[in-house]
Amino acid sequence: MAAEKAFEFGNTVLVFLSALGLAWWIGTIMSARGPEKLETACAPVEFSMNGLQSISTGLVGYTPNWTLSSERYLLSGCYYFFSVILKPGDDTGGVVQGGVRR
Repeated sequence: MAAEKAFEFGNTVLVFLSALGLAWWIGTIMSARGPEKLETACAPVEFSMNGLQSISTGLVGYTPNWTLSSERYLLSGCYYFFSVILKPGDDTGGVVQGGVRR
């Protein structure tokens, strides 16, 4: 019974911190101006992939190619998604070039 309560408490804390982090991330996107909105929107993906890359490099001794291609794939998808969501009329100040605003 005590283990169940500890799991419930841990689950509640995890959900609360996730909601708080999501609200903070959305707030930073909305407060950014111009082309910084895209960089701010994709910052968590870039941070995560850089962390994964450094961990895998430390484990195997060299930078694996799959981490580089995964980072390129995920970041380009993130930039494309947010370039569609953050339209040019939304004060992004970017220019659409090949579907990705730069």
